Order: sequence, then C-alpha cells, then structure tokens
Amino acid sequence: MGVIIAVFDMRIVFPVNEIITGLIGMVFIGAAFTGSIMHNKRAKSAGQDASLEAADAKS
Repeated sequence: MGVIIAVFDMRIVFPVNEIITGLIGMVFIGAAFTGSIMHNKRAKSAGQDASLEAADAKS
C-alpha cells in the first residue's frame, strides 16, 4: 500500500505515466491471487477445508 501512496506523491512533483501506476496495481492483484491459490493448496494438502469459515470454526 505504501508503494501506491509513494507513486501518487511523486505525481505531484513530476508526471508518472498511468501505465506505471496501473502495472503496480496489477502486480499487487496478481500477488494476492497467487497467495490465495498457494494458501488454498496448502490447506487442502493439510486436510483442512480451504474456506475461511471452516478455518475460523476449527480455531
């Protein structure tokens, strides 16, 4: 989140292309998607249900 704020602050001083800010956003979305898939695979291999409700109920 801090990276996005820094990019928007830099736009005040000098122009930053929208493509760069869009690519940064896509990287964050891709990282979140990849992390979610990895979490679900780990939970499945451990024999747990991958849903958040099941994890909360077991805790």
